[in-house]
Amino acid sequence: MNEQRFKLDLKKLDQLEPKNKPSQIEMMLTIQATRKRQRNELIFFFVVAFIVVASTVLLMVKAPVWFILLQTVVVVMALVGFLSRRKVYGRAL
Repeated sequence: MNEQRFKLDLKKLDQLEPKNKPSQIEMMLTIQATRKRQRNELIFFFVVAFIVVASTVLLMVKAPVWFILLQTVVVVMALVGFLSRRKVYGRAL
């Protein structure tokens, strides 16, 4: 019984399998394109991260009052967002 079912499932799988499989060259081109896109995204991430960190350090050094004010605003906004989300979904701490 299990053997027949297994064979039937294999036949179904063969029918679902696409007939036109990509060639090795197409796969290599897809891999290269994916790696290039990932490399570009990683470079973009590091540039943005550097800008954020540099801005934060500059703000801390040049205007510590503004930095503390900004941090307070962010924390308050996060708490308000958390509490309103908790109220909407009815979750308990």
